Amino acid sequence: MVDPVWAGVVGGAIGSGATLIVALASPFASWWVESRRLHQQDMAARTIAQRQRRRELVREWREGMYESHTELHPRRNETSNADGPISDLTGRPWFESLRPHLGLTGSEVAEISAGFGHADQVRKLATEVVRIERDEWKLI
Repeated sequence: MVDPVWAGVVGGAIGSGATLIVALASPFASWWVESRRLHQQDMAARTIAQRQRRRELVREWREGMYESHTELHPRRNETSNADGPISDLTGRPWFESLRPHLGLTGSEVAEISAGFGHADQVRKLATEVVRIERDEWKLI
């Protein structure tokens, strides 16, 4: 049998070792839980900011389409091709921010840009904006 003194020494050593492990692990566990919570809050804030920025871009694109169409539509109807070229959408900030997101070929984008005063080109571009907003960014 085991001497009762040795049983007490071994029991005390095991108990104090377990206490030491808990004392050392407790701050780490608290830090880990807190860091996860802060990371989730940060990710939620970034997601909200990204959604707001995307909504702002869609608003800018729609306003730009409206302003450009109201500017170019009368000029396209009043000006013959002999009077010289009519400006296209290239270089307009709203169009340049939209261009990388378009799912169209380069020739389709050039066609829309050059003929934007016509209603069918406006519809095609508006359909692309809706596709980006709904399907890619899932804003609606």
